[in-house]
Amino acid sequence: MTLVSVIRGKGNSARIYDLKCEQAEVARIEGKPLELLGNWLAPYKSPSISELPFFCGGAVGFLGYDVARSLERLPKMAEDDLKLDDYSWMRFEELWVVDAMQGDIYAVVHCPIAGMEEGLENLREKYDLAGRTAARMLEQWQKFSRIQSGNSKRNPSSTLVSNPEPTAHSASFSQEGFERAVEKVQKISLRAMYFRLTCR
Repeated sequence: MTLVSVIRGKGNSARIYDLKCEQAEVARIEGKPLELLGNWLAPYKSPSISELPFFCGGAVGFLGYDVARSLERLPKMAEDDLKLDDYSWMRFEELWVVDAMQGDIYAVVHCPIAGMEEGLENLREKYDLAGRTAARMLEQWQKFSRIQSGNSKRNPSSTLVSNPEPTAHSASFSQEGFERAVEKVQKISLRAMYFRLTCR
């Protein structure tokens, strides 16, 4: 995978890391978290392709609970002793997408363009480069698959790898333990809801 940019924020401050440069450049910006994220992603749009899975790249990350403080007033009950980011997102231009249901792998390459003003020849060069990159990624994945299972095959009709052998999965605890954990979470959620209602 090729990581090209990261945004990390806390409160109304954020840092953007541009990783396409030899030395990562850092920009500091101010604003509400969701607005900053929207502005960060705004220049990047991709077509919807029905043959691909719903998620096939772009940004991956998390929003912490405290991001809600930018949307509504909430009581501050706990000390910020860990000093962690409220949110952190990464933008990728090359990635593998695993379709666990079908057992397929997609090599996805995002190729930013400025539009038709780039010229047809330049667009064709970028398209060809993206195709070569996807083929290289596919070869890498096939190599990983052979190392792991000793048995992989390519679907000749698409740029994906099919693994006929289902992967074994195991749970970290029993069904009974899972049900107890769910009940515990439900009780915590009810107490939190009661707290929110009584504090308003």
